[in-house]
Amino acid sequence: MDRLTEKLRNKKILIAGFGREGQSTYQYIRKHLPGKEVTIADKDGSLPDKHPYLKKDQDLTLKTGNSYLQGAGLYDIIFKSPGLKFPEDFRTNADITSQSREFLKTFRDQTIGVTGTKGKSTTASLIHHILSKQDKNHLLLGNIGSAPLNSVDEINKDSLIVFELSAHQLEHIDTSPQKAVLLNLFDEHLDYFQTAYQYHNAKLNIARFQEKGDLLIINADDKNVARIVKTLPSESSIVEFGTGSISHKGASIRNGVIYCQNESIIATEKLKLKGTHNIKNTMAAALTCKLLGLSADQIRAGILSFQPLEHRLEYLGRFKGIHFYNDSIATIPEACMEAVRTLKTIDALILGGFDRGLQYDKLVEFLLSMQIGNIICYGQAGKHLFQLLSKRRKTNRLFYKERFNQVGSVIREVCKTGDTCLLSPAAASYDQFKNFEERGRAFKRIAESL
Repeated sequence: MDRLTEKLRNKKILIAGFGREGQSTYQYIRKHLPGKEVTIADKDGSLPDKHPYLKKDQDLTLKTGNSYLQGAGLYDIIFKSPGLKFPEDFRTNADITSQSREFLKTFRDQTIGVTGTKGKSTTASLIHHILSKQDKNHLLLGNIGSAPLNSVDEINKDSLIVFELSAHQLEHIDTSPQKAVLLNLFDEHLDYFQTAYQYHNAKLNIARFQEKGDLLIINADDKNVARIVKTLPSESSIVEFGTGSISHKGASIRNGVIYCQNESIIATEKLKLKGTHNIKNTMAAALTCKLLGLSADQIRAGILSFQPLEHRLEYLGRFKGIHFYNDSIATIPEACMEAVRTLKTIDALILGGFDRGLQYDKLVEFLLSMQIGNIICYGQAGKHLFQLLSKRRKTNRLFYKERFNQVGSVIREVCKTGDTCLLSPAAASYDQFKNFEERGRAFKRIAESL
């Protein structure tokens, strides 16, 4: 990354947001440009206590509190952390950049980018796992892996990089990875992007700047993907996967078997990853690896040895005779619906969390049509769902609790030996938890407490 080091050498730098990527950016600058004056801006006033090394840095300026972005226009470059939202009246002539943008400017030719509203962590991890079984020189970056700038010193000209990219990471890029995977597009993060169009538009950056000869792998079954890909100005080659009629270059399903380029890969019944959504994630990963030149046998071996990720329809085991499934990653209605379809019969379903203004009408109609014994709602989104369901579900098997830690008492009351309890919230976790992982771990504690 000599290009980035030289770019930063004579610039006034502001790191906006000091989460995982902000910390990584700071460490990169301190390693490659020791003594460089840097400013960190973050609303959290307790940063020096959380990160004592900041107090010792004489070349660092800290801006915290509600006015942490005041004076941002004085800087040449602003490294914006994913998910940090500038105020509407924010104005600056600075170059607003990000780790993903700077990383792709240097390593796009070696990168497989993976995005989608749901499934990107599983798909990126599965691609990485299949490659690792072949002793490939590769790295896994992004939300599920390492922050991009953490790994630049490990990369050489032969390295292959699997990069999971969120909409926040894609928002400011102007270089697309040479190989890109677009899994699906639902309405998500509308508290940040405000409209579905803005969110989908950010996602499309994974392919918007591709060049002739680049590769875009898409889910042909997803109507939003099929529609938005038509607007692409790039000349990349598009290869599809899906359950319908797919060209011989892509991936399809025939008689319960996944095929890539007309070659049998694996029967879906052998997958450890459960659900239709995970079949498609597996197809995307298998097709990517096939296009990289791996054989069907190599891909099959990798799929069979892959262990599903935490918090993604994760079976926790039996506690007090009750089967517990943790699907805390399900932060939108579509993900919850897919989990319910997969398990089919559910005796207790836990819904709710942070209310981002998502539409729940379709989810309510779906839940009323399924075999669900008890529905336990929590938080503001849960209150909204409870009200919608109450209008249609006249039964004492519908419950509302304000706090997540209160749902355990309802589970004890309504579930018996042999029952299935599923956490698939259809809402974000940020009201009572730092992230969906923390919520999933809290659910594990509830199960174990039985």
